[in-house]
This record gives sequence, structure tokens and C-alpha cells, in this order.
Amino acid sequence: MNRHPEKDILLCYTVSADGHIENDKDVFLPSAAYIKDGKIEDFMFDSFIFLPHPNYLYDYFPGGYAHKSLTMENFSAYIGEELKEGLAINALNEAVGEVKKALGNEDYKAHVFMSLLYPANTVKEFGVVDGKMLDFSNLDDRLAALRWMVDESIRRFNEKQYEHVALSGFYWFCEEMEYEDYNREMAQITTDYIRSVGYKTCWCPWFGAPGFEDWKELGFDIATQQANFFPEHRKHFPNRGTEERLPAVAEWTRKIGIGVGMEWCDETHASAEVFKQYLETGAREGFMHYPHIYYVSARGPQVIRNAHNSEDAYVRETYDELYKYIHRTLKAEEVHL
Repeated sequence: MNRHPEKDILLCYTVSADGHIENDKDVFLPSAAYIKDGKIEDFMFDSFIFLPHPNYLYDYFPGGYAHKSLTMENFSAYIGEELKEGLAINALNEAVGEVKKALGNEDYKAHVFMSLLYPANTVKEFGVVDGKMLDFSNLDDRLAALRWMVDESIRRFNEKQYEHVALSGFYWFCEEMEYEDYNREMAQITTDYIRSVGYKTCWCPWFGAPGFEDWKELGFDIATQQANFFPEHRKHFPNRGTEERLPAVAEWTRKIGIGVGMEWCDETHASAEVFKQYLETGAREGFMHYPHIYYVSARGPQVIRNAHNSEDAYVRETYDELYKYIHRTLKAEEVHL
């Protein structure tokens, strides 16, 4: 049995505008397993979100961005990226199988969340669903496209007959809930539908994003708020704040029950210093015991692997501290800041 189901969820990017993100079985191994002195000692992350890089979904321009006009062909191609042979979910399945064999635990399965893409209202001919060409200028057709993506993702996932991973549900990709353009209605109706077919939804809004306080009313089963506290060399990141964000997200966790988005930007010493503050504050303020979604750069499991292999002892011990944090045994005073 999984000890902490759907509590520590790693973001795993599958594809960018430049092509596939090469996360194979060996890349996933130090995220699926806690490895010390070359030996697999335990499981690591219990859950994994598979998602596209933002530049796959958005067009950027000075001062803003716009949703790309994605059709059924694009939605279907993205599902294929999640299920691509040798990468993404397939690679995770292989890695977890190796971990289970090493630990002698045949019952364990890692949890997987697939992503929902945004039905932009600029799309007039999405594709035919139930005999009708969908037009995203109306809400019902946008909802029909989201239901189609849910059903198609489940169907294609089940076709794979994975032995070592289980589909838990779906990730709502947009990190804010602006209440124009029927976004609230789309979220509520879609999360209701996903629950009706036996799955869950998760969401990770940025710090102070519109709608984050309403995560339960919007129907999300799991939600975590980002702190957006990044190291100095990542000061260009959106919505960047200081270490004061950490007690702020702790307070929101206590107030509305939302979890925390943990952010480890890269495998540098400076990024480890910041991430250790997340770990220390989580252990001290109590949000360690809530769900977490981990942004570990767009390279996700690659950074975890590189931290595990790092010759910088400070970076390597961050991996060890993270293991204790995931398993709820870390004490604040154990974190080497």
C-alpha cells in the first residue's frame, strides 16, 4: 500500500514548443526511489503530474500572453506525449517497477495525474464530438471538449495496462481562475464530471492568484498555493517574492486547508539554499503535513537526479532532507540552512 497517497506530487514536463523532454527510466529513478550510497532504500515521490511546458500552450508577446488555439488534433497529440514510448508515464512505470523489485513491495503503485488543456474561445472548429463540430464561442462546446479529453485520456491510459502506476486524475493547467470567460463554470462542471467517473483533480495557483481561496468551491480535490520565492539568479521569474512568502503560505494553509507548492529551481547551491527554507518552514510551521506539488524547474526529475548525484554535499543533502520531508519525519532543526 502507498503510505502517503497523492500527498507529494512532482511536476514532470513532457513536451515544449521545441519538442520532447527526454525523461527516461533512469532519469525518473531517483524521484521514484530514495537512493543512498547507490542502494534503493525506499519510495520517494508518491505521485507525478505530467504536463506541457507553458510555451506549448501560450503565445507570448511584450506585456502579456494568449492561449494558443488548440484543436482536437492538438489535444490528442498532447495525450500521445504523455504516453510516449520510453518517456513520460511509460518511463515512470519502468522506474517504479525497478523500485518495487528492489524493495520487495509488489502492491505499490505510483499515482499519475494527466493534464487538461485550455479550450480557448478563439477556436471555432475544434473537431467533431458526438456528431457535432465544437465551437468554443459557447460554453457547452468547451465543456464537451474537456469531457472528451478526460474520456480519451482515461481510455488511452487504460490501453497501456500499466503494472506499476495508476491514474489518479487530472491537473488543471491554468494557474489562475479569472472569472471572466466562464472559467469558474468550466472548472466546477469539469471537476464534477471527473469525480463522477471516479477520478480526482488537482490545481496549483500562483501566490495570490485569482480564485485560490475558492479551491474547494471550484471542486478541486487537491490544491497547493505557490509561494513564488525564488533565488536571486531567478529574479526574472513571474510573481517572485522573498522568504516572507513562506510564513504567508503557511497561514493560508491553516486558514483554508490549501497545500503548498514547493519550488526548487535547479541543482545549483543557491537554489538549494532557497529550497531548504521551504523544507525548514514546512517542518516548523506545519505545512509539511499538507499536500505538496513540486516545481523543480521544467526539467523536474532531471534536477532531482542531478541533486542526488551532485558532488556538492550541500546540494546532495537537500535530496536527503527532501526524502525525510516527503515521509513526514523531517524536523526543522535537521535542515542545514
